Amino acid sequence: MKFFLPFWFSDHVYDSYNPWEYEWRPERAQRKFVWQLPWPRLPIDGILISRSNIEKTKSRLQEFNDKGIYETLGIPGHLPTFGDCGAWGYIRDRNPPYQPEETLEFYRRMKFTYACTVDHIILPETFPQRYERLEITLRNAQIMADEWKSDPAFYGFQLAGVVQGWDPQSYYESAKKILDMGFKFIALGGQSRAPSAFTVDILRRCYPLWKDKDVKVHIFGLGRWNLFDAFRRYGVYSFDNAYHRRAWLSLSHNYEIEAERYTAIRIPVAKEPHERKMERRVLERVRELNDGKTSVSSFLKTLRGYDPQRYEMLAQEYERTLVERPWKRCDCIICKTIGVHVVVFRSNERNMRRGFHNLWNLYQRLESGQSTSEEKQVMLPVAQ
Repeated sequence: MKFFLPFWFSDHVYDSYNPWEYEWRPERAQRKFVWQLPWPRLPIDGILISRSNIEKTKSRLQEFNDKGIYETLGIPGHLPTFGDCGAWGYIRDRNPPYQPEETLEFYRRMKFTYACTVDHIILPETFPQRYERLEITLRNAQIMADEWKSDPAFYGFQLAGVVQGWDPQSYYESAKKILDMGFKFIALGGQSRAPSAFTVDILRRCYPLWKDKDVKVHIFGLGRWNLFDAFRRYGVYSFDNAYHRRAWLSLSHNYEIEAERYTAIRIPVAKEPHERKMERRVLERVRELNDGKTSVSSFLKTLRGYDPQRYEMLAQEYERTLVERPWKRCDCIICKTIGVHVVVFRSNERNMRRGFHNLWNLYQRLESGQSTSEEKQVMLPVAQ
């Protein structure tokens, strides 16, 4: 099962960063994306890149058009890329902003490995338009399939047909139509906000369509531990999810090692001049804690004086993190490089690195086929 990481331009770190420096200024030339860091083995199998993200950067759009994504973003040639249209970005529009033929040409210029048809998501808020949106999705798939099949070598990527629906039966009927168009790669969309049990029902219903057949199945936007067993059981080839972003979007349990989760220590950036002296003192005490010159309880007392409100909510979690020191048990390049700072919740350079560490941990667990008790919360009926 392959893991594709969604791409955003903001998801990078800087080589020159030193977490022990109180003041630091980035240098753009030293910006590194996750695939440019010196991992012993890259913790992703591919990159999902949305057209909407590329076209937001007007200043670099010509470079993308001239060189494609690999050269522009420094992506290793062996790493697969998957292009989509970013359908979540136009869910409120009556029609997608992209046309099928010119989207094929866009994918060709970008030099993607895989790319998907122009779809339209069906959500509860767009439910009255469900038949219209499904028809748009299927019509675009047929147009793009016909054109792509006329000369696959010219386009240079494998085209994936997107499947949309609103219940297991509509997904089944949509998937059957997509497969009848001749697609050997399909992608199920529109489920990232849905309960896990809903996705399991869809996979169970649709599985007979691709069981024992030469068909790849991708799931858009889902990377939950309670779904991975279902993905394996029902023949999912790949999935994508911004798993690393939980490192700063989650209030707690945002550092992971093996099956355990810990809470990062929040040290907010001072906003007012009178806060900066206390902020610096807290950061100095991080160094003292790291060097064994102060105790966990003494450090937490200082932190409480600086950020009392969040401290009261998370004090027990903070203490567990600092007492158990989970970063000491990790051999990833992030934990080896910045140590205790991987569990400090503070600005992009630390938070993004913690997210990259979590990617490493996710990938190691996926490769080993690990499960957690969370996965058992979803019943996995056997497909007929």
